Amino acid sequence: MSDGATAPEIDKLVERLLSDTGATIPVRVEEILRLLAVDLSYYNLDDPGLIRRFVHRAKIKGQHVADQLLSAVKKIKLHALWCPDEDQILVDERLPVPKKRWATFHDATHRLLPWHREFFRWDTAQTLDPAYQEMLEAEANYGASALMFCGHKFTLAARDTVPSWRGVQTLSRRFGTSLTTTLRRYVTHGHDRPMAALISMPRWMPSADETVSRYRHAEYSKAFRVEFGSVAPQLLGALVDANTHFARGGVIGDFAALLYDLRSEPREFHVESFFNRHDVLTLFVAK
Repeated sequence: MSDGATAPEIDKLVERLLSDTGATIPVRVEEILRLLAVDLSYYNLDDPGLIRRFVHRAKIKGQHVADQLLSAVKKIKLHALWCPDEDQILVDERLPVPKKRWATFHDATHRLLPWHREFFRWDTAQTLDPAYQEMLEAEANYGASALMFCGHKFTLAARDTVPSWRGVQTLSRRFGTSLTTTLRRYVTHGHDRPMAALISMPRWMPSADETVSRYRHAEYSKAFRVEFGSVAPQLLGALVDANTHFARGGVIGDFAALLYDLRSEPREFHVESFFNRHDVLTLFVAK
């Protein structure tokens, strides 16, 4: 998905599915699963007894089904898994509710995209390539976001708001989504102007792993990429660190900042930072 080559096809499949389900806002994942004919189950996926029982049941349908599940459990810290031969999505019951919802939409997208089925059914030279696996996960994330936010309806709703943190909060409540996922969607599928989102660790919370960047994720609008493509997450993070204050939660920064575009010309941005007690969520909007 780095080049967005499959994005139009994913958008088309998502819009068709949403239309077929008659999806309303907020989107109910149960309706998505019903139309896809997929069963949803919750398990403690660290419980070896449950895994063994599921594998035993899977062997009835073929050894390759059991091998697939065991391989997945060994390779990754499993939070959710789509099993195509079982038409089943398994989600770790210990996840917080928002993450359970996201994981379900994510694996529903694996089921929706026809070219993903072969990857989950058997290994080939291509599917074993880590870069190929990363691409499939990026596609599933892209489709999950589109499903959760009801496709183009989110863009229409976002463009009815004044580009601001208040707009993100309003849409989060309306679509029943977390502030983090709403912020990311707001920047990439909202107003047609330079905007950026930064998800970062607050400067007053020490990192458990000093090798991991405190600036966890940056998201840019298309206009931002075109005009400010040289701006690095570290620069955005430095601005956030310098202009936010300690608080137990809520808005921790509201300031103006200058960013230089690719022509080295300055442009002022309105910046708002919000602490959700885990991460600092920051929205940059060009004036």
